[in-house]
Amino acid sequence: MVRFLAHSLRLILSKSPLPLLFDIDFLRLSSLIFPDYKEKRSITMNQQSNCNRINIPLYHGTSSLFLEDIIKYGLGGQNPVVSWHVLEFGKKIYPLVEKHLSNSYLEARIGSFKLMVEQKSGIMNFQHGDTYVSPSKSTAIRYAVNKRYGSEILTYTLDFLDELIRQKIKGVTDDLYKHYPQLFNLLDISPAPLLFKIDNIDNRDQEDLVAEDGSNATQTLDYIHEVLKSSPNDADELLQQSNFRLCRPISVKDMKIWFIHVKEWRQMDSHYTIYPLSIT
Repeated sequence: MVRFLAHSLRLILSKSPLPLLFDIDFLRLSSLIFPDYKEKRSITMNQQSNCNRINIPLYHGTSSLFLEDIIKYGLGGQNPVVSWHVLEFGKKIYPLVEKHLSNSYLEARIGSFKLMVEQKSGIMNFQHGDTYVSPSKSTAIRYAVNKRYGSEILTYTLDFLDELIRQKIKGVTDDLYKHYPQLFNLLDISPAPLLFKIDNIDNRDQEDLVAEDGSNATQTLDYIHEVLKSSPNDADELLQQSNFRLCRPISVKDMKIWFIHVKEWRQMDSHYTIYPLSIT
């Protein structure tokens, strides 16, 4: 049934006449609609582990824009959303977005952008700045491939900024540029998508991970163990919404890193190959 629903939704979306206007963020409401990519995947684990120990790999998708800081400080060691004032800048441009871009090709994304700048968390998580990891490899890859700057709020902010500039909205390239030149300069960068794999997270002291919404991770961990016990072959699909916030930096020596080469981008089913990166 899971595979049937996923296939049906993918088929409907692939035939949509307006694929670029479709706001995929509503898909967070379900863990069924992001099927595996090109290759077959499965997750295995020692099913006799205690409820707070993670014996499966966790994945993080981002871009090469953040690679230098990750090498220097570890994954989660720096908060670029804060250091680059992304949220502050997003709040500055949101009134311009709402006023001038409501009839643009980005119209369908304005509602999600509003929730991001307000940092809402509920059924769907729109809080940003922390580092998130997932037991689902396809979730991390999808994020890296679909968020071209490796950060959701940064990608949305720069996409809207680019359109405001294109429409020559007053006050953008003069007043805002004076205060946020670093963000404007990112518009000319095309970073590469990256996949990080973390093994052997030990959360027995509950100091490494919390749930995606910031609550205790135990309930999410219990669900992961149950899925892996009952449906191990479908775990990558079923665990796509069972994500965590990382509470401590992870050194590059404790991770594997891949470059994701996208052969054919599709909104729901990109074809790609991953190549290992050696960081010394």
